[in-house]
Amino acid sequence: MSQPVKNYLRHCSEYHQIVLSSETEKARQLAVVGDTDIVVGMEFQISKGVFVILPPPSIQKDSYQNIMYDIEHLARRYFERAQRRIPVIDAPDWLSGYLVKRAAELGSQIEKLREEKSVFDRIAYVLYGSGDELEECVALLLEHIGLKVDRQPRGANIDLKANNAKLGVRFAIEVTGTKGIIRKDSNKISQVWQHIHEIQGTEGTKDKIVIVANTECHLPPNQRSQTSFSSNVVDLLERNEVLLISTLQLYTLWKAIFDGVKNVEDVILHLYEISGLYKE
Repeated sequence: MSQPVKNYLRHCSEYHQIVLSSETEKARQLAVVGDTDIVVGMEFQISKGVFVILPPPSIQKDSYQNIMYDIEHLARRYFERAQRRIPVIDAPDWLSGYLVKRAAELGSQIEKLREEKSVFDRIAYVLYGSGDELEECVALLLEHIGLKVDRQPRGANIDLKANNAKLGVRFAIEVTGTKGIIRKDSNKISQVWQHIHEIQGTEGTKDKIVIVANTECHLPPNQRSQTSFSSNVVDLLERNEVLLISTLQLYTLWKAIFDGVKNVEDVILHLYEISGLYKE
């Protein structure tokens, strides 16, 4: 049995179910629990078929993405072997010692490319994700624009703390993914409001409070509303110097930095200095 499958199955006490799924345009997300946006399965297009992964019941959130991507990689490898009419078996570990040098070099290059692609895929998750996975991928994106990011304990009013020591800036970030827009009665607004009161009167450099929202996450970005926040939320939080930004806007900034169009330090300082709705 291959190592990715072993890693997957060690989180299962028993085999639970098989799901058959027709082709779908919605990438990866297979099903959610009610209106919670908690993903309970992932699907990947492989040629003309769909490969379905169900997460084991005891899987931990910090290993979820890696295990799923390893399983997907294994499925693609088996599929490619089948297309070449090579028997679908896992190569033994000792085989690498018998391969020609070029084969080893190619294997190393493929693995590095797969890891690099995995990072890009996880960053792109901010465009359609929700829950803890969205929070993790926003943290990854922020790290790739030059911030040191610390996850906050579960139950804290803020999800992430981030800073850039060189620029002397700090951020307190709340992350949310929802099928609607952010309104005043959202629990995220309550949490941010509590954090504002907690830090009132504190000395030293203040954290810039930011709400990062992936609103209407079930829709493609070009079908979403023009604003992710209701007008009364904008009025309330702009007065308290809170920055409101969508995951699409944050992703677009990361792309501009990655492509060399924007300077990373200029972007970080701009985010720290502005309040209210982020505008391009």
